[in-house]
Amino acid sequence: MEPATTTVITTDWQYWVGIVVATGLISAAWTTFWTFLTDHWKGAREGKATALRAAIALERYAIASFPVAYMGQDYYRERGQPWLNEIYDTLDLPGDAEWRQVDPQLTDEALSFRNLVALAQIRGGHAKYFENNPFQIDEETLKLGRRAWAISEKLRRRYSLPEQRDLKFQLKELLGSGADQV
Repeated sequence: MEPATTTVITTDWQYWVGIVVATGLISAAWTTFWTFLTDHWKGAREGKATALRAAIALERYAIASFPVAYMGQDYYRERGQPWLNEIYDTLDLPGDAEWRQVDPQLTDEALSFRNLVALAQIRGGHAKYFENNPFQIDEETLKLGRRAWAISEKLRRRYSLPEQRDLKFQLKELLGSGADQV
């Protein structure tokens, strides 16, 4: 005959309290770890989305700036007046709160671009009205377009966003030989 097996259930309350505490600690650690990972991934996705929106807005500004700057003097010769009367500031960057997950240096460059536009508007207006130089606005517009494109490329590189090679090629084709600096 085989001996009978008996299951021993301990009634030691310290053992059971230890099991409950250990289970709670493991559960809390796992929840904290998982929350950290999901927040990190979510933040990285949000940062990348903000960078993409900013890059597209800056490229749109650059594209609008280049033709004006390159055709401005020809327009002046033909019509006797400058193409632009002022530097436009139609830049639709993401709102300030959306930049939390973006590299601070790139955030500074992108958001400070509006300040560059404001300064260029002052310089262009002064040259036009007080120095009788209608071409300063075109020159400032070209500088801003190049700067916008450079910031856009930095954002795309930093966040591994696809380069806009085709767009850049088409822009160079549109602008001809003067587009080598794009």
